[in-house]
This record gives sequence, structure tokens and C-alpha cells, in this order.
Amino acid sequence: EIAYLVNFFIDEYGVDPANVHLLGHSLGSHVSGYAGEKITNLGRISGLDPAGPYFTDTPAFIRLDNTDAVYVDNIHTDAKSILLLGYGTEQPMGNIDFYPNSGRNQPGCDPVDIGIEFISD
Repeated sequence: EIAYLVNFFIDEYGVDPANVHLLGHSLGSHVSGYAGEKITNLGRISGLDPAGPYFTDTPAFIRLDNTDAVYVDNIHTDAKSILLLGYGTEQPMGNIDFYPNSGRNQPGCDPVDIGIEFISD
């Protein structure tokens, strides 16, 4: 639907796709990548903590990658394994990838408590 809308603006209103910038967080980063595959010459995609589970080490057509737009940049701030309660990815997926604080927990941000205490044996 995102690609359909952007292509509608390109076709009906003459929007230059080079001036379009999609920005997505977590799963939205990969959704932006899917849209970028369907928009010829999309200018830019920014991924904010691209989701890791089910996307890390998968083929480029499944996840965000540097061919989805002319320029793809990512900021990784939760790049831990899901086993360590990380939901992002360490895998570079853009033309440039930033890893503030090595992509780990950020200063001043408390760890997320996902409330798994209800699990019992």
C-alpha cells in the first residue's frame, strides 16, 4: 500500500521519487524496504533499529537492503540477539549503518521488561 500511494503521487502529481524519504522503525524498516522494491529510483530509506528476529541473515529480497532505494541508512541501537532480549540486528543493511554505543543498550534507557514471569514449567 505504501508503494501504491507513493507511485500514485509520482504518476498523478509528478512527485520526483528521488525526493521521497521513507523512514521505518523495527518491522517498519523492512516494510519500507518492500515498498522501495516497488518504487523506481526511490531517494532514501532510513531504518531505525531494523528488526532482527526472522530478518537477520536472510536473503536481501526478504529484508531491508541497500538496493531498496538510492540511499539507505540505518541506526542500530538494540542490536543484541533475541536470546539477550534484543530485537534489532547487528547486520549491516544499508549504504551506511550507525551503531551508537556499539548498537547496545543506550545510556539513560532502562532495559525493557517484557513480562515473561507468567511462563512456568
